[in-house]
Amino acid sequence: MASETPVWVIRSGPTGSSVIDDFEANSLVAISFLNFGVGTVVGLRADELKATITAHRTDMTPGAISGAASRLIRFAVDVAVGDIVISPGADRVLVGRIAGDYEYSEQAPIDTYNHIRSVDWERSDARDQLPAGIRSGFRSRITIYQPAKPSSAHGSITRSKETH
Repeated sequence: MASETPVWVIRSGPTGSSVIDDFEANSLVAISFLNFGVGTVVGLRADELKATITAHRTDMTPGAISGAASRLIRFAVDVAVGDIVISPGADRVLVGRIAGDYEYSEQAPIDTYNHIRSVDWERSDARDQLPAGIRSGFRSRITIYQPAKPSSAHGSITRSKETH
């Protein structure tokens, strides 16, 4: 039995729709780690990343530091070219496929979003047109996660428009 393509939900941050528009226009998805002292994570071990964050963010608890490091590692290392990415905004949801490896850019293409993955966006759906089970799943404020066992409802959002 062939394995299913991994699905990732990557939130566009607190500014929601304005950043999702930039994601679409720039064919990318990105996360921001402003004031964390973190540049590229290529070649960094988890403990080194945590030490860097700790040095720059003395206001954070060890649990928060661990969570921040985990999110960045998932984005940079665990997400792979070809994976499906869903990026929910305030009123619409982008669906596409990761098209490039992790990059760090000193000159953020969008605001403070320096950690980047290129994406081939395949569709944009109005959030209120999605099944209720999917909409409720997007209430999470987690930056990056894999939905629990993609259900038939998630399958409906990840299939291309041509198959509907």
